[in-house]
Amino acid sequence: MVALPEGRLLLTGSEWLPRTDDAPSHIAPWSMTYDPLTETTVEHDAPRAIFPRGVVLSDGRVVVAGGFADPPLADGTRSVPWVEIFE
Repeated sequence: MVALPEGRLLLTGSEWLPRTDDAPSHIAPWSMTYDPLTETTVEHDAPRAIFPRGVVLSDGRVVVAGGFADPPLADGTRSVPWVEIFE
């Protein structure tokens, strides 16, 4: 969770999804902002990895980076070298 300068919260996380006929069991990442004043949430495109870290930049944007993949990437690694900026 990252507190944004204007008071909203950027939340990133993941949930375990069991196996179905169409897909194996896996961990699905998600992200959203929460506004405690209006008690509303806005969903965003999911981060590309689970357990990423976020940092607020001086201009108010948030850099979210790192994490790991489940299932592993095509080359077998789990570390995910990516960076995404939320505005």
